[in-house]
Amino acid sequence: MSGAVTGADDLAMLRDAARQWVGDAGPVEPDPRTARSGIGARWEAIAGLGWAGACVAEASGGLGFGPAATGALLEALGGTLSTTPLLSTGLIAAQALADRRDLASAIAAGEWVVAFAIDEGPRHGAPIATRAERDDAGWRLTGAKRFVLDAPRANRLLVTAQTADGRDLFLVDAAATTIAALDMIDGREIGDVAFDCAPGVPLGVGVEGIDRLCDLARTGLASEMLGAADGALRTTVDYLKLREQFGRPIGSFQALQHRAAQALCEIELARSSVAAAWTAAEHGTPDFPALAALAKYVAGEAIHRVSSEMVQMHGGIGMTAEHPAGRTLKWARVSETLFGNAAWCAERYATLRGF
Repeated sequence: MSGAVTGADDLAMLRDAARQWVGDAGPVEPDPRTARSGIGARWEAIAGLGWAGACVAEASGGLGFGPAATGALLEALGGTLSTTPLLSTGLIAAQALADRRDLASAIAAGEWVVAFAIDEGPRHGAPIATRAERDDAGWRLTGAKRFVLDAPRANRLLVTAQTADGRDLFLVDAAATTIAALDMIDGREIGDVAFDCAPGVPLGVGVEGIDRLCDLARTGLASEMLGAADGALRTTVDYLKLREQFGRPIGSFQALQHRAAQALCEIELARSSVAAAWTAAEHGTPDFPALAALAKYVAGEAIHRVSSEMVQMHGGIGMTAEHPAGRTLKWARVSETLFGNAAWCAERYATLRGF
């Protein structure tokens, strides 16, 4: 996995460039189906900008930054709920395949979409039943994974499976599996995947490597959630300045000011938590797993509050399908469940800290 560190100036440059691109691309698309139909075009566009390879080594055709660079891009994309495979492919797969130049090059070029298939039930962290067995032709996987992010678009999958020697991660061609796309309410592409003696290539990362990839997934998703919360609050504050009641803007009412201020406080807490997790990830400090769980928990609390307040503060228009408040709320609720919900993250943090 990559050990590169992203400088503060590089992070600021990437974040500013991403925000400008996202701003030019337009506001939040309120219809999840329309948002989903645009994923391919968005992925092609950001791959053309080099973002798919932000944390891929320069020798493999990437930009050579650390994973925090992809986190900055995810935060910017989250601001308008711009769904892409960047989390699963540009972060998780890029880190998992960093030592395999030909595979990393395919990611950096945007030629591959790689899904991270880990969960086998509705909740993260359940025991793994998928088996990998070796025969004369190589490794074969049998089992099923559920709620796999980006699976319907993927041409490769990173799959956790049990072997006779323990748990490992396998690279599997999506064409050798059966993928059933789920009709998600938030505009993401998520699917269930079945393996029936599907050929796989072991990556040899073991339990420790799988756990690190899951921690990166939580931190990357926390970045997206942070961006989404920030974007939702900005939209809501703009509305509070424009909407008038009793002859003055509703943003002048103290009760709404207090609620907006509380939402801002939660966003800033999430920003600090996410930054701490990325610093730990890039420097390889032993507290990264705990900080990743904390970042996902705090960012989840922030987007939960802000998405709810967005609907409430917009009043009746916030309940309509034509307004982005509804999709923001749906996107938030799905995000809260991925890679460990709030209760799971809180328990993991407490366990790792010895509480």
